Amino acid sequence: MLFTAQYPAYSRNPNANLFINLLTRIYISMCTLIIDNYDSFTYNLYHLLLSAAPKNERFDVLKNDEITPSTLLKYHRIVASPGPGVPAEAGNLLHIFHTIENKVPYFGICLGHQAFAEAYGAKLYQLSHPIHGGTTKVNINTHSPLFKQMKSEITVARYHSWAVEKENLPHELEMVSATNDGMIMALQHKKYPLFGVQFHPESFMTPNGLQMLQNFYTI
Repeated sequence: MLFTAQYPAYSRNPNANLFINLLTRIYISMCTLIIDNYDSFTYNLYHLLLSAAPKNERFDVLKNDEITPSTLLKYHRIVASPGPGVPAEAGNLLHIFHTIENKVPYFGICLGHQAFAEAYGAKLYQLSHPIHGGTTKVNINTHSPLFKQMKSEITVARYHSWAVEKENLPHELEMVSATNDGMIMALQHKKYPLFGVQFHPESFMTPNGLQMLQNFYTI
């Protein structure tokens, strides 16, 4: 458990507990959960979020096998990091969406994006030529709240060997970014504040990464 603040301890004094409950609600109302999918760059993501979020925002970081349904509802936003493998191998990551739905805004990056897609019925496929650290120009839907105030084409960093199938995309999900050849680069839920990007906004090779995360904090 990294960068994790502790909740106030309870007292036997009822009046003190009322105050502690108030402090806890305030803490929860301004705390983001970062789900660490055992990625070596989670610390980079954490620091970018520090720059993107309001100044009073707090952050807890939990590994993907440490999260539980009761844990999730303690936070007002959730960000899921990149990571190795596929969502089925990522601890409890796939199981969080039945809990959060419209209750907690979610932003998934790479593996976190793929988990979001799979949880709503999308399929993944393995790339014939994995991309390790390259940049790509992608088209974005500027009407998406994630991409507001951006140009319709941006440069992003990519590092992945799996992607979400475009064919038979579940009706709940909307593609809001794609490569020129049609590969899905970002999705959003049509009803709930849930978002995923296949690329890496935490990378310096994604110039608009900070703005995306700032936009997430306005949703």
